[in-house]
Amino acid sequence: MRTRDVIILASWLAAIVLSTVIILKGGANYPNIGIAILLFLMAAGISYSVGYSLHDREEIKTANEISRLVSKLEGIEKRLETIEGKVEKVERFLEE
Repeated sequence: MRTRDVIILASWLAAIVLSTVIILKGGANYPNIGIAILLFLMAAGISYSVGYSLHDREEIKTANEISRLVSKLEGIEKRLETIEGKVEKVERFLEE
């Protein structure tokens, strides 16, 4: 598992465990339910911030690098096609 996945999983597990313990020990009254909701909102915020800050930067860098490599390959293919055309012309000239 990646670090991002571990952080997200740990935040959700902590929110679930803590809110369950608070509600079971203290009862299902408004302050305890409010604390549980706050814990879930914090876990959602952590998931959002960690998920987009750590992982997406690497994916964006990789995608940019792949697009640069693809454009370089397309340029090489065009050069090869022009070279093949010239070679065919030379072969035709030599045959005549």
